[in-house]
Amino acid sequence: MRKLLILLFLTAFCSSGFAQQAIVVYDNNNLKFYSRYWQDSLKIDVAIPESNKYVAPGQGFPLLLLFDQQNRTGFEYHLHGINLLSGAGAQIPGIIVAGLPFDPEMRLKYTDTEILKDSLSGLESTAMLIFNELIPIIERDIAPISFLMIAGHSRTGWLVNYLLSEYPEKIHAVGSFSGLYELDSIKQKILNRAQKSGSHKVFYYLTSGDSYEEQTYLKQNIAMAEELTHIKPGNSFRWEMDTFIGANHITNYALSVPQFLTKYFSDYNAIIGEWFEWKQDSLKGKAAVYELQKDFDALPYPLIPQLLHYYSLASHYYNNSDFETALFFIENGLSYYPKELGFKLFEAELFALQNMSAKANASLEEFESLLDKLALKPSEKEELLLWYELIKKEIK
Repeated sequence: MRKLLILLFLTAFCSSGFAQQAIVVYDNNNLKFYSRYWQDSLKIDVAIPESNKYVAPGQGFPLLLLFDQQNRTGFEYHLHGINLLSGAGAQIPGIIVAGLPFDPEMRLKYTDTEILKDSLSGLESTAMLIFNELIPIIERDIAPISFLMIAGHSRTGWLVNYLLSEYPEKIHAVGSFSGLYELDSIKQKILNRAQKSGSHKVFYYLTSGDSYEEQTYLKQNIAMAEELTHIKPGNSFRWEMDTFIGANHITNYALSVPQFLTKYFSDYNAIIGEWFEWKQDSLKGKAAVYELQKDFDALPYPLIPQLLHYYSLASHYYNNSDFETALFFIENGLSYYPKELGFKLFEAELFALQNMSAKANASLEEFESLLDKLALKPSEKEELLLWYELIKKEIK
């Protein structure tokens, strides 16, 4: 009877609390600072994963920088798509998203080769803003950055091509949407980088529509794709090109961002799919957790796995009365999310089911301590306390 009650509660807690509510998984913030490189006061939109509240101190998140003239309206639109991928879709891990707005004047000035000040071109001024100001401020005020992804459209598609050519070791993924190649030297540097091998891996994603206004960008992308195909890039450079049928200039950006993230994190999603398909039914005990961690460690980027995936895998073993393996998965999840209250309760329940009362009580004490430190919605707190009381009564 005890397991049935907990199972019913756990099913409701994991499915409702972490899948449906996770449709909104970001807290929106603004960063304000004066840029000496742009000589202007800037307000940057930054979306932070709610899971940041529960991770270990110093744990880094991937950062996606979005560039566009329409940033003030486009950022919110893009964020809805990213919310879907990170939340209800559970397609990608949590990422920090920042939008750097380019007003019409800045769009040309700070994506140009013309020297502006201190021997810096507009392009270099933007690069210095990103690497010397924006990223350090995000790391100081929000969270460490584990790796960088950049995406730009049209004129800022040219910007991301430039950044890839000049700073390839600082960037892991580049999305150039309806982008340009204003200088042959920049294009050649990208081709040279593509032929190199090494431990630092880069994903390069090119898109355009096929409408009349997209023909210039489509032709440039096709030419670049032909050259990349001809040179046969090394194993540290992965690229793809997509053409969206019927898409106009603005629509192409909207279609490209979710595809960029889905494709880049496809190997993470493949790992999760493999576990749900057969590994969770074939592996048990510590060997199962070691295999999962080995899968994550083999990815070409560091990341924090999805909370939902840990709940799902642990619940699978729990449902099959393999409480020992379920506990191993929850403990592995706690190594990433030591302040996740649901993990502490799940851990306590799994200890209790194995007649480890002292350890179960210790987990509940840790839960009590965390509960006082975290800001929760009343409904969330009530739900957690109901689970807590149920476990408390069942400990022998």
